[in-house]
This record gives sequence, structure tokens and C-alpha cells, in this order.
Amino acid sequence: MPIDPELYLHHLADYDLSKAQKVELIHSISDLMKCAVDQAWARDPVQMSLTARAMDDTANEQKGVQSKQQPLSDEFSPAARGGEDGKA
Repeated sequence: MPIDPELYLHHLADYDLSKAQKVELIHSISDLMKCAVDQAWARDPVQMSLTARAMDDTANEQKGVQSKQQPLSDEFSPAARGGEDGKA
């Protein structure tokens, strides 16, 4: 919903700002208010994307990936303990 800054300029009459700065300030405040309302009603783009992502993750969890745990190979096990001979 577009805002008409002319309706609010009188609120900034006591500030030492140019008209362009006052209009920019009014638009900035309006944008902040829109973001606050969007967040309150869960219409914030970040919230919406996180919700969609969580739903995707849930769907992926339901599909699942089946795998069997395999033991480490004989070549890796000694190296993991500290050396080729298995001594640290």
C-alpha cells in the first residue's frame, strides 16, 4: 500500500532536514512498520522461506535414506590410531 509522505511531513517540521530527507525518513519508517506487521502475521519473507524449508526437510525425512553402517577398512583403522603400524 503506497504511502503519501505529504500527510506526515508536519510531524517532522521541527527537524533540520530537507524535504527530500523527510520524505525518505517517512518511507523508511513506513517500511519498518510494514516489516513488523508482516512478521506479526507470519508474512515475513524470511519466515515464509524457513517454514517452506522446514516442510521440505520433514518431507525428506519421511522418505528416508536407508544405509548400513560399514566398518572402517583395515587400511584406515591403523592410520586413525596414529600411524601405519597403529602406534601413536
